[in-house]
Amino acid sequence: MEATIDTSSNQKPKIAIIGAGPTGLLSCRHLKDIADVTVFEAKSTVGGIWNYSDITTDNHPNLAQDPFFQLYGNLHSSLYADLVCNLPRHCMTYKDFPHKKNMPYVLNSKQFLQYLNDYSDHFKLRGWVEFETLVISVNLTKNVSNTEIENLGLNSEEPRKFIVTTIRMDKPEAKKHRFYDYVIVCNGHYSKPFIPKIPGQEEFEGKQIHTHDVRTIDPELFHKKNVLILGTNISANDQIHLLLGERARDQKVEVNKIFITGTNMKFLPNSTEFAPWMKAGKLVLKGAEAKPMPPVQSESSRSGSWLSRWFGRGGYQHVPNEESKEAPSSNSFFSCCSRRRKGTNANPSAGIEKSQNPPVTPQASTPKEGVKCLGKGFEVTFNDGTTETVHTIIYATGYLHSLPFLTNTSDNIIEFPKDDPGFYFGPLYMRTFAIKEPSLIFIGLCSRLIPVHPTYERQVMLVKQVIEGKVKLPSQSQMLAELEEELQKYDASSYGRKGYYLFGSNYTATQFNQDMLKMNTLEEDESYQVITPIEETLINCFLAGNVGHLKTLNYGQFLDGVPYFPTSSKF
Repeated sequence: MEATIDTSSNQKPKIAIIGAGPTGLLSCRHLKDIADVTVFEAKSTVGGIWNYSDITTDNHPNLAQDPFFQLYGNLHSSLYADLVCNLPRHCMTYKDFPHKKNMPYVLNSKQFLQYLNDYSDHFKLRGWVEFETLVISVNLTKNVSNTEIENLGLNSEEPRKFIVTTIRMDKPEAKKHRFYDYVIVCNGHYSKPFIPKIPGQEEFEGKQIHTHDVRTIDPELFHKKNVLILGTNISANDQIHLLLGERARDQKVEVNKIFITGTNMKFLPNSTEFAPWMKAGKLVLKGAEAKPMPPVQSESSRSGSWLSRWFGRGGYQHVPNEESKEAPSSNSFFSCCSRRRKGTNANPSAGIEKSQNPPVTPQASTPKEGVKCLGKGFEVTFNDGTTETVHTIIYATGYLHSLPFLTNTSDNIIEFPKDDPGFYFGPLYMRTFAIKEPSLIFIGLCSRLIPVHPTYERQVMLVKQVIEGKVKLPSQSQMLAELEEELQKYDASSYGRKGYYLFGSNYTATQFNQDMLKMNTLEEDESYQVITPIEETLINCFLAGNVGHLKTLNYGQFLDGVPYFPTSSKF
């Protein structure tokens, strides 16, 4: 028995899309021609997380009167001023809409936001968006009585699958209720900060701040101060460059010393990027051992087992203790990539047999990484046994998934484990379709991939084919069985299900793309193979501890003069 998505009606389905950021705009563009679409966006413009705001929880005029904060428990924006992207624009290009020729290979946040605005104008998407409108709940109509439906001002004789309740950001007291056949969640996953629990946090007298709230270089927090960065991935790298680089010098802010610790410390001692700062004593690694990393040398080695062990989540993570736990980084865009083979169109009505990748036995890194506790005053004790004076702690520890408009109902379409603050939720099929109700759909949940936006656009195109009835999902029991088999691999790994939405050794971004290719009915878009030669270089930067080089690489050696025009006529 196939999953129940009704496509028999001649009437256009009604689709609610939550969020007008990158994935919400993609969803609107591809679905507006086959459905009656409404995009709900809490901001006053498109772009989502790419809209910079200098408002944080520290300087907000009235958090109690902010509807978004009251619903989510955090503010939305996480950008710091003048953020530069970590990947070339080819990895951030949408179908049928190339970047302008005069754009650099690596964009800053303002340039990508302009691209999103131009995209919205080109495909006339703004007319489908209700701005300054916040979705506060999504309910299954079948669990609401006819009397309750009529009390909401809806016609109980014309029900659809979901009741979506919204409020205006400027008038939160007035609720509006509407029926929809599908709900597509595009609210992102870079807004709810994860701050690990560490003994002594309440007694520590220094400043503690998450990268979510870092906007500029505040002299009060950093000038002549010792700073601890807890975290070792891209946002941590950005903070190091922010505090020790040209911008700090221009502002005449001189950090006394930066300590850094967290998972993946093995990459950093060999870093040529950080070597001058480490030699000068400005950057101190806590709990790291220098071990050479083998380079990625060939196509065959890239798909071989050693890269899965070194680069995959299952083979390289270690948590020293519960208190110093760093989130599996949700702001790292890497995968164990192999060249995409040309996909073949599978029977759309058949169950999907996913690509298999043998689980990797977890290997513990040094237990000296991480923070043991914070002390009274400004003391920080590390797991390597040392104690340092620290005035400011920056948590570069990633973000959590947050879906209050679903978890505040009794429908339980999706659930978070009780001991999980927001790393894993489910059950989802293909990390996209809610298995209990496949008309509830999620786009762009996953991280650690190089072709970021091409992958998300493929997700949307697959969803479109499912809604059109061109692709049939397996039965609920089949989807649950397949998910359970996959989750067993995560349960056996050091990070458990917390790594489920982070591509790695258990399931790579390449496998995800291949599985979508098998399901869909279109020919593979070979334009994306232009990105493939870049992948080895990007991975080598990461393995060498030189993540900052992603922003400064000479991408022209791979891309100059190479045609690149992904088209919506192909997948």
